[in-house]
Amino acid sequence: DYAAIEQDSPALGAGARHMMIMLTAVAAYSTSLLIRGGHLPPSGSRLIAVLMLEGVGLGLLVAGGWYGGLMVFRYGIGRDEITRDEEKE
Repeated sequence: DYAAIEQDSPALGAGARHMMIMLTAVAAYSTSLLIRGGHLPPSGSRLIAVLMLEGVGLGLLVAGGWYGGLMVFRYGIGRDEITRDEEKE
């Protein structure tokens, strides 16, 4: 959907922010997974790092979800065009 956004559309900036936020969330969760490593649960400073990364990841998912909703509901990105007559059927 990002590639289909017109270059002069205000949705382009929201789409770029959405993409970067979501990719950063993936990086935070991936780093958390790597820190966990092994079969034993993390402890000490590793536990704190894992919890902080997962908290940051959660915050990023919330922000990215908001931008995704903004793109759909304000700018109509990713929606099919439905006329009022089709909605009634």
